[in-house]
Amino acid sequence: MLLSKLGPMTDAQRISIEENALHILQNSASRRNQLDAMTDNVEEAARKLVARAPAAAPWEPPQLTLS
Repeated sequence: MLLSKLGPMTDAQRISIEENALHILQNSASRRNQLDAMTDNVEEAARKLVARAPAAAPWEPPQLTLS
C-alpha cells in the first residue's frame, strides 16, 4: 500500500489520510458528473438552435465585373 511509503504512523493518521483520499475521489466523480450534465445541456441547446434556424441559401460566389 502507498501509505507504507510515508513511514510509521498511527491508526488515526492512516484513517485520516484514507478518508481525505476518499473525499477527493468522490468530489472528482461528482465534478465529472456535473461536467457531463453541462455538456449534455449544451449539446441539447445547440440541437434546438440548429433545428430552429432557417435553412441557409446555397452559397454562390460573388459576381465579378470588369469595368
